[in-house]
Parts: sequence; C-alpha cells; structure tokens
Amino acid sequence: MLSRIFLIACLIALCSPASAAPALAYITNQGDNTVAVVDLDKNQVIAQLAVGAKPVGVALAPLAQRAFITNVDGGTVSVIDTRSNAVIAEIPAGQSPVGVAATRDGTLLYVADWFNNRLLAIEPLTKTVRFEVEAPQAPAGLQLALDEKRLFVANRDSNDVTVLDAHTGAILKKIAVGTHPFGLTLSPDGQRLYVVNVWSNNVTVLDTRTLETIATIPVGDHPYCATTNSDGSRLYVSNTRADTLSVIDAKTLQTLATVPVGATPEGVAWSAATNRIYIASWMDNELTVVDAATHQVIAHIPTGKESRAFGQFILESR
Repeated sequence: MLSRIFLIACLIALCSPASAAPALAYITNQGDNTVAVVDLDKNQVIAQLAVGAKPVGVALAPLAQRAFITNVDGGTVSVIDTRSNAVIAEIPAGQSPVGVAATRDGTLLYVADWFNNRLLAIEPLTKTVRFEVEAPQAPAGLQLALDEKRLFVANRDSNDVTVLDAHTGAILKKIAVGTHPFGLTLSPDGQRLYVVNVWSNNVTVLDTRTLETIATIPVGDHPYCATTNSDGSRLYVSNTRADTLSVIDAKTLQTLATVPVGATPEGVAWSAATNRIYIASWMDNELTVVDAATHQVIAHIPTGKESRAFGQFILESR
C-alpha cells in the first residue's frame, strides 16, 4: 500500500508543471546609477544593481537570459545575467548611448548614440561593432521588427523614423512623423509601429508592411513611451508633463481612459503575467502599477532615484 502511494505521488510530481518564474522588471535609475530588479508577483525590489553612469535604456534578450542597459554618461552598455541578476560585463557603446534593442538570442545589440547621431550594431560576446550608421539627428527609441530583419529608429530632432536593414545597416526609408519622436513600440502582430511624438502630443501609427502612416492619435502633454497588451487591443502611452497614462482602443484609436500616475512618467510596459501596466516615474522614484482591467492605480513600488526604464523592461519568463 505504501509503495502504491509513493508511486502515485511520484507520478503527480512528474506530471505537474514546474512553477513559473516570476515576471521581472528591470528599471534604470539615472539618479543613482542603478538598476532595480522588481518581482512583479510580490511588487517588490529583489536586487539593486550598480551599473554605469546615468543609465537610461533597457533591452532584453530572453533566449540569452540577458538584459542590456545603456549608460548615457558612461558611454557603455551594462550586461546583466537575468538568471543571477548580476552585472557580468561592460561594453563600450559610443559617446552617449540612449535607446537600445537586442535580438532575442542576444547575438546582436543595437544602440542609439544620441550626441554623435550614430546607430551602432554591436556583437556583445566580442564587444565588436559590426556596423555603424549615421542617424539624422538625436536617435532615441529603437525597435526591431518581429522577424528581426528591419530596425526602426526614432530621430528626435529631425522628426522622422529611419528604417534600416538590421543585418547590414542599409537605410531602407525615412518616414516623417510628429515633432520630436522618442519612444517606439510594435503591435503584437508586428503590423503596426507606434511612434510617440513628445512635442506634438500625439502618436503616429505606421503600417510596417507599406511603411505608410495609418493615423495620428492625440494623447497627453509631452508623451514619452508606449506599450500594448498581448492581443494589441490596447495601447498605453505615458505623458510626462501631464503625469498621466493614456489608455487607447487600438481599433477605434479613441482614448478610453486617462489615468493619473506618478510624476514625470517615462518608461511603460504591460505584463501578461499580471495583466497590469507598469510606469516608471522620474520624479517619484517608483513604478506606478495600474490594473489593466479597471484602469485603477493599485500599487506604488519604490525603485530608485530618477527611474526611467526606457525600452522593453519586463521579462515574463526565464
């Protein structure tokens, strides 16, 4: 009888799914040169990592289990092992790296060198530059296409988006958008690129197949970054001077809600694990947590001084 019970217990253990790792957020804190690693299940910081000078951007390579952090004053990218949450390398990355994107396998890293008006493609393992491309003026947000064949670059001071061949750096097209484009995000199906225009207080919607403008969506004062939910039905935009989050119906392009959040909200991301939106607050040094179902603020997570989290900062699984 005991052996039968033991056998059943073993079979249950073997058939039961392993407990999923918690979703983690990697938040750059420009004021204290750190990255806060936040457990989104517990709404608490589980590690505070020292990185380079004035960290800004975040890119994740989930297959490589790496997070890449741009340090605008240090001229480097800090590399974090997302299994151990330890900084394992520093990579030279021009004069003033801001925006950053990475392939899913972590073999290629793209960095926007803000003051030098350059785009760098770097191989992290060897720390070598594969190619450099002259960007029009003040390259900021970067976004890889889903197939990783094209790279989109928001050029803040020339008011356009450059489309590059992600493998060679060849310029495929330049697209005029609103005034001072900064943050970029893709729809989950990869067919729309949302371009956040800081000075014109709107979002340009581009068709990634035709590279034409579909629409322009008005949002709050000085928008900065954007993200979507997993089915692409909602677009979320942080508004830095309004201290709000715009919730937009991606089908009708109408604003469904305007949610007061922390002061000077910058980076924004949605988590499938929690169905919540996380907004980094520069002035309040926190992540503001918004319930995506009710559009209500449900938590404030202290993260560090001058939190920015510019880019894709949530890692759903490891």
